[in-house]
Amino acid sequence: MSSPAQRMNEMLLRSAEAAGAENMDAVQQIITDAAQQQRPVVEDLLDSRLMTEEDFLGNLSNFLRLPWVAELKPKNSRKLKEVCSSQVALRYRLLPLWYGDPALMQAANDDEENAEAQTAATESGTGEGVKVLALCTYDPFNFHARHAVSQAIGCQIQWHMASRTRILHSIQKLYGVGADTFDAILRARDPNDTAAMDMNEETNILDEDDEEASVVKFVNAIIRQALQQRATDIHVEPMESSLRIRYRIDGLLVDVPVPENIKALQSMVIARLKIMSRLDIAERRLPQDGRIALELDGSQIDVRVATVPTVLGESVSLRLLNQQKFNLDKLGMIPDVRKVIDGLLKLPNGVVLITGPTGSGKSTSLYTFLSEINTID
Repeated sequence: MSSPAQRMNEMLLRSAEAAGAENMDAVQQIITDAAQQQRPVVEDLLDSRLMTEEDFLGNLSNFLRLPWVAELKPKNSRKLKEVCSSQVALRYRLLPLWYGDPALMQAANDDEENAEAQTAATESGTGEGVKVLALCTYDPFNFHARHAVSQAIGCQIQWHMASRTRILHSIQKLYGVGADTFDAILRARDPNDTAAMDMNEETNILDEDDEEASVVKFVNAIIRQALQQRATDIHVEPMESSLRIRYRIDGLLVDVPVPENIKALQSMVIARLKIMSRLDIAERRLPQDGRIALELDGSQIDVRVATVPTVLGESVSLRLLNQQKFNLDKLGMIPDVRKVIDGLLKLPNGVVLITGPTGSGKSTSLYTFLSEINTID
């Protein structure tokens, strides 16, 4: 009779093969290495990109007889966040789907006409029966996480599966950027306390692990996510009942999901940004300009910061400038355009005019042209 570990390995191999993995020897090696190093095997297999994520996890859910969720639509976000905290969801990468009586939830799914009333009853807690929390995971073999979650939540859990990409996107959308750090700050700190912030910090390392929940960590999470999404700007804008954060991605401003009570930390977030850019945190009535030196994955990023006072508080805009050195080859111009540019740069005089939307590479292109003609003669 095979052991649980052997059965798990067999499921993983069969799921990978059915998902189109061509190099099964590599799959077996990843499984073996993960077991020896006590690493999450499903994470390592997904990171290897040896097979299609959706197909692999879908096959795995069939083997384990766990319901597969194609469209993630959490019901009653406020209640879900009360039952399953942001710390639990983000640490173990789990998405709560619904909370209540499973019989009523099934009836709501089967009977679309009465779905709204039945769903409202079970979500509000008025329905009869045992309350169950439906949790979605992409790593059913993370037994440490499952045990920790059952201890933390304290109610019956119904497990589902979905793709890693969809779960991570939905967690961010449900809880907001930096939600785990944000909640910990609200529990442990005075929102008006800015004394603990370091006034002398020069280079801010965004990928440095900080165990303590702090405004520093929360602001770093906002900037780190913007860089990961290839944003060129971050706008932090006080609203009447919230603090709106937007990233400029491909020239368009996109709203970023934020924790519900982020308004409580508005003054601390803005003060932290001003401290990072060496601005006067006591001056709130005049516009100010500054800059921040960042480091992410060993790369240097220059950030230009501008604050503007508004009726609801100071609005802060950050322009993210990667300090990577470019040359004409790295600009990626098509051959015909490159030929024209090479000809223009050989001329003894003239003007080159470049136009385009925000973040399209105007300044990068012009500085690259200047570096090409900046010779010793």
